[in-house]
Amino acid sequence: MRFLLIIILILHSTFNLAFSREEGVEIMFSVPFGGSYSYHNVNFVNNPDIDFFFTYNKNRVHKSGFETGFEFLVGYFLPLSSFDMSIFANIAYSYDYFGLKVLDVNESYSFNNLKLGLDLKFFVDNLSIGLAAGLKVPLGLIFTTYSSYMIGDFYYSASDLNEKLKLRIMPYLQLSLDYIFKFDYFNILIGPYVGYDFGLLVNSDDIYIDTKDLSSVDFGIKISMLLSINNFINKKENDNELIF
Repeated sequence: MRFLLIIILILHSTFNLAFSREEGVEIMFSVPFGGSYSYHNVNFVNNPDIDFFFTYNKNRVHKSGFETGFEFLVGYFLPLSSFDMSIFANIAYSYDYFGLKVLDVNESYSFNNLKLGLDLKFFVDNLSIGLAAGLKVPLGLIFTTYSSYMIGDFYYSASDLNEKLKLRIMPYLQLSLDYIFKFDYFNILIGPYVGYDFGLLVNSDDIYIDTKDLSSVDFGIKISMLLSINNFINKKENDNELIF
């Protein structure tokens, strides 16, 4: 990560080219690198054992894990008077982690998700503030458990997930802040993000628990490449005129 940032800074200081964006269609590719801090609530079956109820709630432990993905965004850029803005449709792959530990039960859920959402970005000078929202749709799951009654890794394909999940959608929100490195044909955006994955209902194998409600706070660094179609075409035409 540090090596990549150094290369971008060298290129930026060397060329120092102004990428003045025009109104029109834009394309962006993004790769997030980060982690999640997950926690869970449980929905008990009717009339659970009272000792089990209090013991379970008292001994819940939150866990963290690694997350990443790849995002493809198509949007429209609007230059305004005091700031600029873009709105993007986001089609992405995301790898999301949830973990929990209660007494001798240690579980992790690693999801491969299809991510669909809308991203709104506001631009002021070399800074970008982003707000994103949408849905994650699980396409696969690796479930790992270590307990007194079950040990192992279990893979669930898209067709098997209905057995494990009560509802196969997961809403999310994300807030980001990026610094923009401007080049001749494109921009590079680098900055932190923080997000929240709302509850994903997972069926439980425990006789006292109906479902587990998994949620997480996500955080990390995102690297993006932004390409304005109009700017790219106009720059190409200007370069060709200079050649001839």
